[in-house]
Amino acid sequence: MGARFLLGIDTGTSGSKGVLVDLTGRVLASHTTKHTLIQPYPGWAEHDPETQWWGDLIAIVRHVLKEAAVDPRNIGGVSLSGLVPNLCPIDARGRPVRRAIIYRDNRAINESREINQRFNLALGTDAVTPKLLWLKRHEPENYRQTLVVLNAHSYLAYKLTGNLSTDCDTANIFGGIFDTVNLTWRTDLVKAMGLDPGKLPPVFRPTEVVGRVTPEAAWVTGLAPGIPVVAGNGDSFMSLLGAGVVEPGEAMIYFGTAGTMLTCLTPLEKIAAGPAISSGQVQFLANILTGGELTRWFREQVLLPSGSLDFTVLENMAQNIPPGSEGLIILPHLMGERTPVNNPLARGVILGLTTAHSGAHLYRALLESFGYALRDSYEQANIPVKRVVATGGGATSPLWRQIVTDILGLPLEYVPRGDAALGNAYFAGFALGYFPDFKDLKNKWLQVDDITFVNDANHRLYNRYFTLYRELNTMIKPAFSQLARLGEIGPEREE
Repeated sequence: MGARFLLGIDTGTSGSKGVLVDLTGRVLASHTTKHTLIQPYPGWAEHDPETQWWGDLIAIVRHVLKEAAVDPRNIGGVSLSGLVPNLCPIDARGRPVRRAIIYRDNRAINESREINQRFNLALGTDAVTPKLLWLKRHEPENYRQTLVVLNAHSYLAYKLTGNLSTDCDTANIFGGIFDTVNLTWRTDLVKAMGLDPGKLPPVFRPTEVVGRVTPEAAWVTGLAPGIPVVAGNGDSFMSLLGAGVVEPGEAMIYFGTAGTMLTCLTPLEKIAAGPAISSGQVQFLANILTGGELTRWFREQVLLPSGSLDFTVLENMAQNIPPGSEGLIILPHLMGERTPVNNPLARGVILGLTTAHSGAHLYRALLESFGYALRDSYEQANIPVKRVVATGGGATSPLWRQIVTDILGLPLEYVPRGDAALGNAYFAGFALGYFPDFKDLKNKWLQVDDITFVNDANHRLYNRYFTLYRELNTMIKPAFSQLARLGEIGPEREE
């Protein structure tokens, strides 16, 4: 049997997606699953690795193999990506010790502050090292049982191959403990933090094969034993690749559960072996913790009994509301603020609400708040871009793309086929030598479906709203810490 197909799988905050493609880029089958964010307390965020990550992969692989009706022995390779960074502790038998603590979890505020002060670092609460220190202090038995800590895609690679790993790009965002020159852990620093360096996984380049599908994994998934699995990377890199954003000056806005804006400073293929995202050669222009989650939250939590309303209905209602939502401004920090300032205590705020406003006003104002947050970070990053591509589930909304375009003042291309799963499929072929570079993906596999152009009148109006947004964001910051003390993140609440 010869290699004719490639499999790419991306694990996200709200779901997972996989695609099976042939070597020309034709998608033979794809499948998307949904999973929920587990929030035991305000500011906490967890996933169940076994049922959500691994369960999603099994469902995806079985579905695409059945839909495509191909012989799995013809699959040349698998690449995986996922949400990063996370703390997924695994015991000596390869089982999760507890639910994974994911990137958007803010429980380790004290630990991140302590590590930053002691070691002159600038870690956020997304980093793994503060979370691992939190685990040691608050769940010592779980810490003791932990053999190794993994991320979503490295956990899936382990389930498929039986081999422990992390890619060097993800290792570099564990939390100040990785040597990017020698691609090794800084074990002395790990020990100085009071942590066990033996709990850190072996490091691979993203393009390296970490192992091959085991007979056990083949029996569960339907894959053929022996298929090579490459280390892969975090979802940001694969989303860039999957959107065809591979050249300097190009940028991607990801309308996912979390929203990001990234740009390449170096051709992406030249840094594909990593570190890439964490090396400074790919720059985060914005990282908004609540992007598409704003719409899900509104639909499922605010509308309550009416939460079954389709997003298309909500969009049509918001379409009839003028830009600026007739005097409504929302700060979208429902899970804290990551950029332009890292503030895990930040919260969502609604300003200007009156009895004349409807749910449609609120929904449009939420869409606009994402655009304001993007612009706030983008302007402070001060890195010009020449091309911007929209990707992610929220990018399917023409209204949302128009709102973001008008707020930023930048035309926005839309590539509907582009996503991290497709990026993974191509990356598997690149890593295994089927493709020499990223040109075929950009020029042959992808096609720009639509370009959203700036409405100058709307842009001028949004300029005024954005000025007020930035003023509000600055003025209200002192209140966030007071609210945190009153609400007390986590179960240890003050009397």
